[in-house]
Amino acid sequence: MKNKDMFVSAKAQAWWALRERFHKTHAMIHNIADYPHDELISIGGNCPVRTELARELASPKIEYRNGKIAVESKAHLKKRGIPSPNLADAVVMLFAPAKKI
Repeated sequence: MKNKDMFVSAKAQAWWALRERFHKTHAMIHNIADYPHDELISIGGNCPVRTELARELASPKIEYRNGKIAVESKAHLKKRGIPSPNLADAVVMLFAPAKKI
């Protein structure tokens, strides 16, 4: 299956890729599976915005539109009283899949 068939947008694909990193890290920590270290992620305990970042990363819900994965829009987050996840967006962009040049 191609990414365009699974995700509504590149944003959804990037959020999903980060989700997978956290999933793989969890599996490694709990000896459920083994993955290459460059597919894992960790937020250091000394990160000054760790709590806020974790909250933001967990805030958007996964939505399905026409059978494709989407990330809850900032407008929907706002309706739920949740501010824009700017820190989370920055981390998502940092780890977003990129086309090879």
